[in-house]
Amino acid sequence: MEILSDDQAAVYGVFAGPPSAAELDKFFLLDDADRELVRGRRGGANRLGFAVQLGTVRFLGTFLADPLAVPASVAEYVARQLAPKRTRPRRKAEGKWLNAKVRRSACSQKCQMSGTRPTATAKYSRTRGRPSFQ
Repeated sequence: MEILSDDQAAVYGVFAGPPSAAELDKFFLLDDADRELVRGRRGGANRLGFAVQLGTVRFLGTFLADPLAVPASVAEYVARQLAPKRTRPRRKAEGKWLNAKVRRSACSQKCQMSGTRPTATAKYSRTRGRPSFQ
């Protein structure tokens, strides 16, 4: 006695096609508990694979025999949820170059106020970012 017909067995445990937007939201949306589970995995590829399999088990009711047989829309949907939120991109002018400009301008202002010229002996305090003249 067979439990599944041949047609049912052919589509069991595989994606018959890409899921709809409603199905993506229902089965592949990660809540806080899911994100906590995913965070415990090492490496971005492992986190993505784990999260995709988590949604796949919900959607299909079983793990995939071939974990790479996932529609691209599923992987992209899950990857967007795992991507870090950036407030704005960092520009090259920021960082050490900008800090060096600030330190140089602070040195110049201090020298202008004291009526002296900057010399090679000016040192910068690493903890406060202010020039100290010795």
